Amino acid sequence: DKNLLESNMEAIVMKHILESNKQIEAKKMADILNENINILSKEGNRDTGQFITPSEIDRIRNIFQATQGRYKSMDDRSIESFQKWILTHQYMATLPLVGLTALVEPLIILSRVSPRYALFGTIQALYNSLRRGLRTTFPKLKRGEAEKAFESIMQGFDPTFADRMGDISGVTVSRKVGNKFFRLVGLTTITQISRDMAFQATKMQMIADLKTIYKYGKDKPKQKTREYLDAQARLKEEGIINPYAQSLQEWVLNPSASKSDPEIVRKGLSKIVNNLIMAPNALNRPLWMSNPHLAFVSQLKGFMFTFFNAIVGRMYREIFRPLLQGRLPVSEIAKYAITFSLIVAASMYIQGWKDEIRYGKEKSPTDNLTGYEQLAKAIKGTNILGPAGLVIDAGNSGKYGSNFWEVILGPAASQIAKLGTAPFKGEKAMANELTNLVPFLSMLPAVNETRKKFRDSVESFIEKTVD
Repeated sequence: DKNLLESNMEAIVMKHILESNKQIEAKKMADILNENINILSKEGNRDTGQFITPSEIDRIRNIFQATQGRYKSMDDRSIESFQKWILTHQYMATLPLVGLTALVEPLIILSRVSPRYALFGTIQALYNSLRRGLRTTFPKLKRGEAEKAFESIMQGFDPTFADRMGDISGVTVSRKVGNKFFRLVGLTTITQISRDMAFQATKMQMIADLKTIYKYGKDKPKQKTREYLDAQARLKEEGIINPYAQSLQEWVLNPSASKSDPEIVRKGLSKIVNNLIMAPNALNRPLWMSNPHLAFVSQLKGFMFTFFNAIVGRMYREIFRPLLQGRLPVSEIAKYAITFSLIVAASMYIQGWKDEIRYGKEKSPTDNLTGYEQLAKAIKGTNILGPAGLVIDAGNSGKYGSNFWEVILGPAASQIAKLGTAPFKGEKAMANELTNLVPFLSMLPAVNETRKKFRDSVESFIEKTVD
């Protein structure tokens, strides 16, 4: 088939199963939305008496269309194809070291679960990863119970990373090229291990929370302890409103009798895994990012907005809202302070790795920064500042040979602008920009000798062509 056809039959079957399941769930969601919209339009909200407005209805329907990849979809297939390959190239050109960056992400788990369960969850996930690796050599090695549990949710069942990069309705990256690239740079493996860490840790915390609720009995305790309230809040976030459901009690109190996790548990774990190891999608990023006509602008910004919306929103609920109400949430403040301190410290350490790979013995741009500037860069790199971080980058763009609008409009616009102006700057400038189009050569100055030879060859070719 000369690599033109997919020969992995298992992957093809699984793909069709997933797509069919998505269509079924989408139909259920559409029916529920239409039913509730009709009720709110005719009868209004039972508690407030307010009626839903036409603009709110349009907003809800647009978001639903975005989840199905049909929001403002493109009609011109040639433009769609052009965007697909430009976006794919930009991921490859700008993210060769993204696997190192992803190593920091699991630390956010500490903001959601006890450090004890975070540690045990990490150990279990690493053990699962080891078993998966051994299975490539020893295919008869059976899956453990923890592996089966993780694979029972979508994030564990489908490890491909392309979806996580933020597909946009009508425009996507090349799946085959994208998947191979992300596997090559280690991002697929690291992300899957991170998801497994989040899954195992959250599951342990969920079981502990349910046991805490059961300890106090079905009747609400007269004196609600912080332990009880925290367990109840976490369970509600996971979608467990009735912890005394028969299936949950059997799952926690008699685990040997449960062959698999209850559906409500799987859904709750899937939700939390998505919240911790974030996958930008139509529900957690601004709606305009689902517009295919703005695909170039939104590229690489999804994580920034998603992280900001999810984490800062949670910090507001758990820290700032209680402060405004006159309560000092000491434990939450300490939890987030420790989590973000570890993330910033790890980011600075990994930045050293990146600089070593990129520049070798040469002096890197980070070396020219003061300690305060390096700390500020690491804090901004966590995406805790959200869109403000983008504005800061745009404001400092002149220091790095770019301009404000190139940063705002995204890497594709920046690359197109540089290619457009290069011919007016001479053969050497044009050769530099064409060399920068080659993935890894443009982002890894450690291969300077190869880069120089390639650039000289391109420059020589341009000179001969012009002559």
